[in-house]
Amino acid sequence: MAIAKVTCICKKCGKEFTVRVEKHSRRKADAWEEWAKDHYDTCQDCYAAAKSATCASNEEIVEMHYGEYKRNYADNRTVYGSYNPATKTIKVIVKKQSPQVTTDDLIAQDSNFAKKVADVSKSEMFAEAHRMAKETVSKYAGANYQVTFAACLREVYRVVKLAKASVAKMAA
Repeated sequence: MAIAKVTCICKKCGKEFTVRVEKHSRRKADAWEEWAKDHYDTCQDCYAAAKSATCASNEEIVEMHYGEYKRNYADNRTVYGSYNPATKTIKVIVKKQSPQVTTDDLIAQDSNFAKKVADVSKSEMFAEAHRMAKETVSKYAGANYQVTFAACLREVYRVVKLAKASVAKMAA
């Protein structure tokens, strides 16, 4: 292994920065250094700023611990060269979280939705609970289907009960 190391000056901010990579041979490291002198002209900070400006409107750059990135966001893209070995953090491009609207909120706000939910039959309740359980078990390997189904059925029943109470309250 050979370490290729190039010190460059950022064309945007004028800051001096160093780029290091490992190559399999000294010859390849020397060739990379020659190439990098002509191609590395933006420091990590300016690159990250430019990248965040070009992110899609539904994306943002979040700095997080590298372990969290590997556990929860390994499929996401990262900002090149943003890993900080001192703090063990990395900048990750993630989708912006949209505000979650719960079923309880919909029942409280929309009387038509509440009426539809209140009129659900028992077979429809079981079918929804099975759908939720299958989705959950496929998402989380090792989850027990029977336990998950029981929890989903309890949740479906709670929502239907809430909708019936809401409809009764509207009728009164």
